[in-house]
Amino acid sequence: MNRRVMLGRMSGITAALALFLLAGMVWRERITSRAHYYAAFFSLLLIIIIDALARMIHANGFSIFAYVLTAALQVVALIAMLLSVGGMGPKQLTSEMLHAYEVIRRGESEKEIIIPLGGQKPAEKPEPPAPPPTVINTQPRPEGTLPLS
Repeated sequence: MNRRVMLGRMSGITAALALFLLAGMVWRERITSRAHYYAAFFSLLLIIIIDALARMIHANGFSIFAYVLTAALQVVALIAMLLSVGGMGPKQLTSEMLHAYEVIRRGESEKEIIIPLGGQKPAEKPEPPAPPPTVINTQPRPEGTLPLS
């Protein structure tokens, strides 16, 4: 197995994570949960340290271990970044994902209810047009003709 190919495969993901962290430093008002932001930062630091160690130690077994650990830390960092800007906790994210899974699996079974913003009245539904009046032909039918219907 070629170590160079294996170590460099996920560097683009790490770069995207680092870019997100730098963007969070620029637009601090977007970060709603500092704890999750710092967890993502710590995960990114560990990814960089593990990648450096894997490049220094040329053992095949350690390279595979570093690759798997880097992938797991990237997943942790990505979820932590999602939570840092999403304004929700891990339990809320889990329940949202389970609900999304159920909707994908079965389809939405409940009708969507749209709640108007505070102080607004709901839009009135237009009334359906009245059915046309029924016309009854009261003219006598000529003798010897059949009714059409």
